[in-house]
Amino acid sequence: VGIGCTPSAWSGVGGVLQLGSGLGLMGNAVSSSSLLNNAYYNGSAYKLIGTGAANRLALTSGGYYFQYAASGSADDTISFTTAMTIDASGNCGIGTTSPATTIHCVETTSGSTVATIENTAVSESLIQFKNTGTSGSYEAIGSNSDDLIFYTDSTERMRIDNSGNVGIGTAA
Repeated sequence: VGIGCTPSAWSGVGGVLQLGSGLGLMGNAVSSSSLLNNAYYNGSAYKLIGTGAANRLALTSGGYYFQYAASGSADDTISFTTAMTIDASGNCGIGTTSPATTIHCVETTSGSTVATIENTAVSESLIQFKNTGTSGSYEAIGSNSDDLIFYTDSTERMRIDNSGNVGIGTAA
């Protein structure tokens, strides 16, 4: 079905709705749906509707996959690259389809953890940002045995090693 347009040559993948010249909604199974921008599926490949890049939000088996494809011309065959994944267990990965990291964002009035990034494969926090209870004051906490290192332009600027030594502009 096309609304405001003559729809692109979508295949018979299930329920498809194209709105205008760039938005497509596709549902092809109970556990799989997609929201597409500037892309359609012709039965064997994804193609561009018009000139430019394309985006896809795939909802598959309880996971969310944020994908993009490079710019091209109308009817070019494209391949999507996954930029971010939120899998069915709640793990979040940027640049991967198999994340082992959970990002928790919590806001409480008691000064507890504000955000945590943890590796769920080994059940330990990699870093936490915590309100220390002082107005406007936060601390970063690394709870595994590795050093906490801050970089700018791929150059180490500060390090806090696992014994508590701090180095600024030099190793701790």
